[in-house]
Amino acid sequence: MFPNEIFAIVLQNLADDLPSLRNVALACKDFCAMAQPHIFQEIGLRDSSGAIDEYKCRVAVNDVETFLQSSKILQFIRRIYVTHKTPYFGEPNGAARMLSSFPALNSFTVFYPAAHLICAMESSPLAATLKVLCIDCLHVDSRSLTLLGNMLVSLRVLKILAMSDVLCDREDCREIVLPRSLKVLSLRTILPRFLTNVGLGMESSPPHSLEAVILSMLAPSDCKGLWSSFGARTQIVFEKDVFHSSDILSLRGFVAQKLIWIWEQQTVHRYPFYEEALGECSVGRERDWAGLDRAFVERHELGMLTRVCFRCTNRAEFFDFDPRIRAFDVAEDRSILDDVERLLPKSKSISGFLEVDFEMKDFVPS
Repeated sequence: MFPNEIFAIVLQNLADDLPSLRNVALACKDFCAMAQPHIFQEIGLRDSSGAIDEYKCRVAVNDVETFLQSSKILQFIRRIYVTHKTPYFGEPNGAARMLSSFPALNSFTVFYPAAHLICAMESSPLAATLKVLCIDCLHVDSRSLTLLGNMLVSLRVLKILAMSDVLCDREDCREIVLPRSLKVLSLRTILPRFLTNVGLGMESSPPHSLEAVILSMLAPSDCKGLWSSFGARTQIVFEKDVFHSSDILSLRGFVAQKLIWIWEQQTVHRYPFYEEALGECSVGRERDWAGLDRAFVERHELGMLTRVCFRCTNRAEFFDFDPRIRAFDVAEDRSILDDVERLLPKSKSISGFLEVDFEMKDFVPS
């Protein structure tokens, strides 16, 4: 009989194979104890809203109340998905108690968080352990804006903050100060009022560790305050149609030495060219090759574009924090890279202008 240390190594190699882990857990008590930390590291707590089913959770729990009473299992959970209707999390006392029940939790995704949950997060042990926070569908009024700001500042080791579908009742010029430890900020479907709050906070207290800002499906507006708040070292990433419509006003004041623009291969997109200066542009895939080639060359001749780099990458690993991208990301057809230079003959004719990166296979914001 092999020692348990050997079996632990075998189980570690099965960490991403949930069916095999479940079979191993049925073999004997020792194997069950060793498999549980792998099986229950990521949990989605289902409820009547059905929101959890939109995400690719490792394990989706139906009998939530019974599951949350299993203190032995709760200690293994590192990532959890909840909604405003999840048992216990939907009530003030229950939310505070539950947030103190996950000693290993470092990634938290919440759909439509109520004010009491935001408040409970600020005073919970998560402030010292949480590294990834995803907030999906947030309705911000004056009170919740204050609570949100206080909660974010309290997260001392947060590395990734992803927010989507944020609505504001009215204009409020208060700052939303981001955690100083933050490395990646993702904003999707955010209304202008909240973008202003974030921009003001970044200007007054810039998170110097911020490495990448990912923007997608923003409402067209005057975003000068947001653009001016980004540091020189922060990598800007536009995801697909960054604005709901091609709106020149939205890009006024935007100046970057480098921009990464992600597109999906399966959809035809229009690539807009704006008047503001852009030093370097890296995009995914574009179907109107002749128009794209002409536009690249025109901007280069105006001194507004120095280099264009094409890559075809898998986003799954980098965007692992974003449950919506995890649910819909598909493998890319890298054969398109073989045709880029042929499809962009004018750009190719300019020395050092067009680059095709065959080496990078997994997306990183660099």
